[in-house]
Formats: sequence, structure tokens, C-alpha cells
Amino acid sequence: MRRNNREASAAHSKRACFGVLGTALFFAVQAASTAPILAAQSPSPAVKHGETIFKARCAVCHTKKPGDTSPFGPPNLYQVFGSKPPALTTEQAEQIIKHGKGQMPAFMGVLTTTDMHDVIEYLRTEGHKKQ
Repeated sequence: MRRNNREASAAHSKRACFGVLGTALFFAVQAASTAPILAAQSPSPAVKHGETIFKARCAVCHTKKPGDTSPFGPPNLYQVFGSKPPALTTEQAEQIIKHGKGQMPAFMGVLTTTDMHDVIEYLRTEGHKKQ
């Protein structure tokens, strides 16, 4: 009888151990599978800064949303920077932002180089999300 109790106790301990391990594994898998989603929902400080600048300085004219392919008005910057390869390099975009182009005014002295790069990073990030 004692042997059966020991065997039953040992079997119960194994089930409990596997239950704890199974639960831990379940939560580990869940955390790993949601990590990319959480990362995608939390933009970097540079992207957040770029979004703030874009909305304050650029969206007045560049009002097209990601995916808008209409040929009218200023270019859809989400598509310009979100495409692979990008239609403009960072250097080309920086020159256009600094010196202006067509009806776009120059932003040299208004935006820093970091500001410009952050705006471009924001547009790349948003352009890739919507494609």
C-alpha cells in the first residue's frame, strides 16, 4: 500500500511539474508572439518626433494619406519614402527639405538635420505599415 501511495505521489508530482512547465511555456510563447506587435505599436522616439514635426510643418500641404495614389497636389511622401527602394535617398530628401523645390519652401534654419531625418524615418515607417 505504501508503494502505491509513493507511486501515486510521484505521479502527482510529475503531473504538477509538467503542469507548471506547460503553463510557463504557454506564457513564454504568448509573450514571444506578441512582442513584434507591441514593438510595432511603440514607435521609436525619433519616429514620434518626426511625426510631430510632419504634422506641424508638412501635413498642411502634404495631406495625402498612405496608399493615396492620386496624381494631384504635392507628392505622397509616405509612398516616396515607404517604397523599396525609396524614390529618394535621405540625402536627396534632406536637400529638398533644406532648399525647397517648386512651390515647397526651404526649411533650412527652421528644421535641424536631426529633425529632417526624424521626419523621413517617420514617413518610411508609416509608408511600410500601409503597403
